[in-house]
Amino acid sequence: MPTKYDVACFGGAVLAPYGGKFFLNRNHYYLYHALAEEGVRLALILSQVEQGDPEFYDSHGYPKYGYHIDHPKIDVYPIPRRNRRTWIWACFRLAPRARGAYVVMPTRKGLVSCQIFFRLSIPYAVYFAADWLEVGDVAPESGKHRIRTRIIEWAEQSCAVPAKFVLAHAMTTKRRLEDMGIENVTLARPMLDITQSDFYQRSNLFEADTIRALYIGSITKRKGIRYLIDALALMVNHGWQIVLTIVGTGPASYVQALKEHAQRLRVDSRIHWECYARSKGEILRFYRTHDVFVLPSLAEGFPRVLYEAFSQSIPVVAVRLNSIESMLGADAEKMVEFVPSKDAESLARAIVRLKQSPARRAELIASAHAWVQNRLRIRQAEQLAELFRSVGWTGR
Repeated sequence: MPTKYDVACFGGAVLAPYGGKFFLNRNHYYLYHALAEEGVRLALILSQVEQGDPEFYDSHGYPKYGYHIDHPKIDVYPIPRRNRRTWIWACFRLAPRARGAYVVMPTRKGLVSCQIFFRLSIPYAVYFAADWLEVGDVAPESGKHRIRTRIIEWAEQSCAVPAKFVLAHAMTTKRRLEDMGIENVTLARPMLDITQSDFYQRSNLFEADTIRALYIGSITKRKGIRYLIDALALMVNHGWQIVLTIVGTGPASYVQALKEHAQRLRVDSRIHWECYARSKGEILRFYRTHDVFVLPSLAEGFPRVLYEAFSQSIPVVAVRLNSIESMLGADAEKMVEFVPSKDAESLARAIVRLKQSPARRAELIASAHAWVQNRLRIRQAEQLAELFRSVGWTGR
């Protein structure tokens, strides 16, 4: 079968249909568009959500994502989200039409895709966009989870060993894969559309009496937002003036549960819920109009929101996670005010410390700003384009 594409991308973004077009999030849009501008002919095989799903559409029925692919070098193949048969069909029909396949893990569909490509002798590469041991709520040291952990490690090895190259989202994932004997692992560059011109410097925060706290990200149990709401209540009970803005989407039932939790604590009037920011300008405005960014996650890779927060001169309070500390290196304490996991009191105390210490705020902002400027010099699109060339999938 003659090749039509350089690369067939399986998974990663989610498509929200509207008006005959398919919308996706900002960072994936810029990644795919930048790859096409590098000369890479792409087939995007992506999951399509059901129109009207409140996790991806606002109350007026418009998609929360604001970008749709319209590039001559890109063809989009939407697959209904829960239709595994159609996904498998796409693996057999579309992957052979490309010089290579690029699979985003960790998902069951990604695992199945890798097994199919290996058995069909179709060259493929893998991107571990998250760590299965983190997102899967698996504790490797726990006896009851040991079997599941071994299954996950087998799945990762079976996908990664035959791959032409492997990208890892965070240093902890890279090291874990290398400890399993996988040699061709590269640390992925950030998938962001922020450029040097978007960087924002400021020195005056916490100017008003009211503290303006910010959370941006998905709204799921793993993100620890409940503990942030508890911290908000503790601060209010101790006389602090504070408001919290939560920007993101998640399952409607869980979002409602968090709102009811805030009502029980009598802090619901202090929380502003914002849906997914459709444009870069919107997202940057949130960072620039708040005093502190809080990341209470129970598990993460290295989240894109930290790159964004660092670039916008907003101090960060975050749960101490190996994946974040290992990426930041020896100066991690100079960039982030770390707190223990699942500890609302520590979150509250950390926010108060930053309110009371201009010197600590200045240290966090300056160190993080310098780190992110260096880190964002090479983008993931440039890195991927070079890797695709190195394995012969594109000649440019």
